[in-house]
Amino acid sequence: MMRSLVVLSILILAAGCGESSGGAGGGEPPEPMEVTVDTFNVALAGAFIPFEEERREPIAAGIAASDADIICLQEVWDQADKDMIRAAA
Repeated sequence: MMRSLVVLSILILAAGCGESSGGAGGGEPPEPMEVTVDTFNVALAGAFIPFEEERREPIAAGIAASDADIICLQEVWDQADKDMIRAAA
């Protein structure tokens, strides 16, 4: 009996997930759009990485010049560097 209830519940749930529902809004899905994503390890990690001070300005300039929709950055440890990058973006 329990197995029959589980199977029946699955069938009822699956019936509500058909393609004719048109998604959450009930209409056609939105047209796909192109998104550009860049990722860069800026290595602003303190004394662990050489020439950190000399690279700050070029990093900010590169971020400011980027036409990417999303930029993912790794190794931004210091809050001052995060603020500098935010201002450049």
